[in-house]
Amino acid sequence: MSKYNDMKTIIEDIIEFFSKKLNRDEKARTYEKEITRFAYSHSSEDGLLAFTKLMQEGQEFSYEAFFCLATIYRHNRDFTKLWNLISEAEHRTDLNSHVSFSHIRIMYETHSESLYDYDLLLNTAHQSACDLFQNSGYHHTFANAFATICEKCLPEDLEVIVDTWYDSALYCVNKAISLEPDYAKYHCTKARIVSIKHHFEEASDLMLKAIDMEDSKKPDYALLIGNYQYYRILIAMRKQQWQVDRRLGNIQTTPVTKDAQKDAPGNFHSLRPYVFISYSHNDVQSVHSILQEMSKAGLNYWYDKELQTGSDWTEELGEKILNSEMVMVMLSNSAVLSRNVRNEITMALNHKKRILPVFLEEVELSPGAELQLQGFHWLLKYQMSAELFRQKLRETLAVVRVSSSIELHPGHPSLTQEPTSYDSFSHYTPTYGIIEQFCASKTVVPDSCEDVIVCSDNYIAVIDGATSKTDNRFQGKTGGKIAAELIASYLQTGIIDSNMDYKTATCRIQAELQAFAQEHQLEQQGIHLCASAVIYSIAKRQIWEVGDCQFLLNGKHYTFYKKVDVILSDARSLAIHMLLQSGHTEEELLKEDLARKLILDELKMQQYLENRDDEYGYGVFSSQGSVKNVSVTDVPPGSEVVLASDGYPELFGTLAESEARLDELIRLDPLCYKIYKSTKGLMDMCTHFDDRSYIRFKVE
Repeated sequence: MSKYNDMKTIIEDIIEFFSKKLNRDEKARTYEKEITRFAYSHSSEDGLLAFTKLMQEGQEFSYEAFFCLATIYRHNRDFTKLWNLISEAEHRTDLNSHVSFSHIRIMYETHSESLYDYDLLLNTAHQSACDLFQNSGYHHTFANAFATICEKCLPEDLEVIVDTWYDSALYCVNKAISLEPDYAKYHCTKARIVSIKHHFEEASDLMLKAIDMEDSKKPDYALLIGNYQYYRILIAMRKQQWQVDRRLGNIQTTPVTKDAQKDAPGNFHSLRPYVFISYSHNDVQSVHSILQEMSKAGLNYWYDKELQTGSDWTEELGEKILNSEMVMVMLSNSAVLSRNVRNEITMALNHKKRILPVFLEEVELSPGAELQLQGFHWLLKYQMSAELFRQKLRETLAVVRVSSSIELHPGHPSLTQEPTSYDSFSHYTPTYGIIEQFCASKTVVPDSCEDVIVCSDNYIAVIDGATSKTDNRFQGKTGGKIAAELIASYLQTGIIDSNMDYKTATCRIQAELQAFAQEHQLEQQGIHLCASAVIYSIAKRQIWEVGDCQFLLNGKHYTFYKKVDVILSDARSLAIHMLLQSGHTEEELLKEDLARKLILDELKMQQYLENRDDEYGYGVFSSQGSVKNVSVTDVPPGSEVVLASDGYPELFGTLAESEARLDELIRLDPLCYKIYKSTKGLMDMCTHFDDRSYIRFKVE
């Protein structure tokens, strides 16, 4: 009798929780979290009996009781009982019709040692993640299933699984993190995923982050940390095996034939500017074909065939790098393993040399090599036709003016427009010279442009108003256009005077924007002021960058991506691939960007990341917060500078080259999901991806 009374009390408590305290929306993340915590707190024998009784009675809360039982069995790794429970539920429509039922089965198959079809499991898990797009748990379940399968599957299955599912898994774990950034387990799962592609430094950082984030007050804290440490070891072993495989792969070298040596080109003129060629001798034949093209174009270069007999070759190599205009790195799987190539890249970086990476083949860069080469314009030779590569090589090397014989697209439309001269600014007496500038709208309506170029006594700037995600307007203008024009007026009218340092100037601009927004109650009208800017201070001889504008300083490219944009661009790219596979065409998606609609809610919410210090935060001028992450770069006398908005996916040393590459991308990838991934493509009534502005000038 006593046991019955105890059981009755427990059942009453359970029913009270299910009926009054539990958010019974299964699609919400809170449902899973609340019911899981409740299940753990009732995992005693009496609790299990009570859940079983409720489930078997088939009453209103039978599914919640089933969910609690499944959670407890999985947590205890009692997979036999869990399988029996799932098998019973599969024959009951009151249980198997719930949206989270497949979620429970997926987790069983992932964590148990049962046999299952990899692709079927991942398809089911991915579909659940798509169906419950705003539930981080479902995104993580798919990502975790992928990582676990990769760790357990046979080697012959791994390549197909990774090729098919890696991008989706990385997107889903990033989506889970964006929805619930403080959940440590998600960072652990991401570490396991990125290590599959040999991003070991990132994986290590993520594992340490997961350990640091875990709540030490949890009853199973020690078990969780032990689990994280297990994955740290697994990732370390994966890294070690990868390094061994690469070393073994390096044994297979391509011998240099006598014919190749005899036909090796030579075109070095010591009194002219030249390009230093860095390469692996295993690639000598491929490199020689490129050098022959450079010779035909009249380009001056130096490579180690020119070493003098008996010379100290390390000294001569170092001297040639120091005196070069550019270091051109011929990248292959052999080259990235070459200590000499890595040393040459490091020296070039240390001495602020321009670097042109040319990928002879598809290369999986190590994290260190990727870090060294990020920010430079890459030529992916293996993806180009011979003619296109020849054209792009000439265009790119023209930036350093190693040959006066190169023609730079004389018929390009942008060259038929007379560049605006600084002479048109009557108040202006600068210590620099404007070479060329250009600003244009992405649409056929010039007045819609949200970019602004400033040339004042104290500042040169490019300001990029954020694209509006709503139809709300103030005096006919978007929040981005208002913000850009206000910042331009602050720089031109002296509100931001010449003696301000970057901290004072950026804080003042931010305060002025916020005051304007408050005065006109813009936020209440759904109008958000937001703009990026890259500003050259004449008095300070500094470039200040806030947001995602970009610039070239003496040919070196500086750009500042927002992590959230990278994630959402990948998400949109993934969605487009899915839509194309489902029967849509690129032409249809150009007319109606269904993929952008899928991420539009996230784009609208992006403003909540403005000027935050966390990993997804980014600096921007806006009507909220304090400006964070201002980049400050000193500009030496005699420098040539290009400031530009992100309307140019790739930035070059001349307007013609930048416009030519933009035109090429519009032709090759108008949806912006292959070559240049973006949160939007060529939109309706638009001639270009985005508003664009470009100004090039010389500092005396």
